[in-house]
Amino acid sequence: MATKKQNNKPSKETKIEPAIIVAIIALIGTLVTAILSSPLIIKLLESPTPTATSISVATQTDSVVNTLTPQHGQHIAFISNRDGNYEIYLMDKNGSNQTNLTHSATDELSYCWSPDGTRIAFVRSDQLIVLDVRTMKETQLTNVIVFNYTLSWSPDGNKILFASPEYGFGLYTINTDGTGLSKITSEDINPDINFPASWSPDSKKIAFAAYPNNSGADSNKGKVYVMNADGSNMLVIADIDNVSPIWSPSGNYIALTVIGVSPSEVTYPLYVVDINNKSQYKLTDWGTSPSWSPDSTKVFYTTHNGGIFVSGATGSLFPEITQGEASELSVSFDGTEIVYTCGGASSSIEKPFNSEICLIPIDNSYPAERLTTSSGFDYSPTWQP
Repeated sequence: MATKKQNNKPSKETKIEPAIIVAIIALIGTLVTAILSSPLIIKLLESPTPTATSISVATQTDSVVNTLTPQHGQHIAFISNRDGNYEIYLMDKNGSNQTNLTHSATDELSYCWSPDGTRIAFVRSDQLIVLDVRTMKETQLTNVIVFNYTLSWSPDGNKILFASPEYGFGLYTINTDGTGLSKITSEDINPDINFPASWSPDSKKIAFAAYPNNSGADSNKGKVYVMNADGSNMLVIADIDNVSPIWSPSGNYIALTVIGVSPSEVTYPLYVVDINNKSQYKLTDWGTSPSWSPDSTKVFYTTHNGGIFVSGATGSLFPEITQGEASELSVSFDGTEIVYTCGGASSSIEKPFNSEICLIPIDNSYPAERLTTSSGFDYSPTWQP
């Protein structure tokens, strides 16, 4: 049987001239340079790499976050349910760049600013969260139940105050890095969890409303207390029920909004207590949402008809600032403007009561401006410190 003879001749190689290789390399280099020089690629290369803890913010609103530090007092935080649930938003003082800061499926119903205006503390799912508005990084500080509406950041920036039932119902403080959780009230009292406590400007004392924790005749009679920041030396400064204390910037006065009940209606008398001698001054029979002027000489508040009024710290009355449906006042840190929740009856079936954010100059030099016009409820505005 014949065997097929294999061809052992070497195959002929194809040779590429060096000049051609050089030309190909030059062409590739030109194409790469052109691609990398395009505006789109440059933008992508310059974009920061997101981290696992950051929250994405829409690009058209990045300017709000990036300018917080150098422009204190130029932004306003508020709560809105325009995206389906209640979340915390931020906008420029003229109403532009309205930004959802929290982006969660859970309601955030209350918050407070850090004194330097770079962070916001809020409650989500019964936990205390701190959001850095410069980086959009969230940090959970607690593993205990935290009540909504009780947050208060110390003016020195070191601690956050809140109410909790975790280790016995009371007021607690925690360091802003999550350490040092401490209960500062005793079992003898039950703090009112409908209102936040208020720090003195030097962060050394705390004013709060509470009820005696006993079965005696005074168990349902609320009082206003002042104590040291560690809970020591607790004193009663006013025998007033259902009250929200607001410390003045000077530290000499505390404004008290009282929820009272008369035979015919609920009333909201507004008092000021002099811390030095415990003198009480009744400013009005109906005054809610008190907010101090920066120099502590005036108190701004709303009345039953929705108008914004201003009184001197010890009772002198000034002209009404505006009429209408106003609540939840916040005075700017230069004392020239007030941002507030505004609203009233609406013709919209989907939104029968209109709740937006408005701004008005204290000197009435120009009309009130409506800053938000969303389809949801916008409320609880506060100035960035």
